[in-house]
Amino acid sequence: MKKYFALAVAATMLTACTNEYTSYTDVVENEKAKVMISFAPEVMTRATVPVSDVVNRLDVWLYEGDATAAVGQTEAVSESHQVKGDDGFGSLSVTLDKNRTYTLYAVGHKESAATSISGGVVSFPDTKKLQTLYYTTTFTPSTTTTLACVMKRAVGAFRIVFNDEVPEDVKKISISTTQTPTQWSFPLLAGITPSDSYTVEWTKWSKDKDGILYFTVYVLGSDTEKHHDFVVSAYGEDGSVLKTHAFTSVPIRNNYMITYRGSFFLDTPFSSTFTVDEEWKTYDDVEY
Repeated sequence: MKKYFALAVAATMLTACTNEYTSYTDVVENEKAKVMISFAPEVMTRATVPVSDVVNRLDVWLYEGDATAAVGQTEAVSESHQVKGDDGFGSLSVTLDKNRTYTLYAVGHKESAATSISGGVVSFPDTKKLQTLYYTTTFTPSTTTTLACVMKRAVGAFRIVFNDEVPEDVKKISISTTQTPTQWSFPLLAGITPSDSYTVEWTKWSKDKDGILYFTVYVLGSDTEKHHDFVVSAYGEDGSVLKTHAFTSVPIRNNYMITYRGSFFLDTPFSSTFTVDEEWKTYDDVEY
């Protein structure tokens, strides 16, 4: 009887140990790691530019899986929407499963509110675009605990330089274009979904420190050229058009600035020369 009792106790103890056992694989998969993430704009000069000098908002999403899997995720593992002036703007820390793979999406912009994302496609609250930056990468915390994210421009620029003086009866300057992208696709790394129209207007202007008067608009682009048409117009106080000129098939590409120069008001018809700045070095503080 004692022999059978001892065997029963041993069997009970073995069952208890088996039920409480946690595999080594489970422990490894659930091990956590803190990842420190910082953001800065790409610069073409030696000067360091903080991201707060370029954008007012920074939206960051982390999805589980590689870039292909991330597009199919409906909910982010971590999401952050920072506003210029927040403590630590341009940096964050997240605690993640150490041995899982994650894909990071980040957009910096000057929109009126935070952006949203679905299927890797970012939607903006405003139609008009200012400086817009993006960054994406895939990483595993077991090998990467620090991410220094150098953000690239998601826009190209159209600029017109007036070599002549603006007449006193001109009260408004506008630049219009059609079929410009309104969303940013991370899978394509390009602006997508054309809109019907895009117009920027100025009622006040001044020359820069070098005595040059120019007007600039930004368009969400890609790393390949896409052609857009732009119309520059000058209006009188009563809203009448005093001068207008159309620029057709302007090549827009991310990080490119296309600049037209000429005597807009003196020349009839307006004639101009244009240059392509393929290393757009400065982050112009343009406001609409």
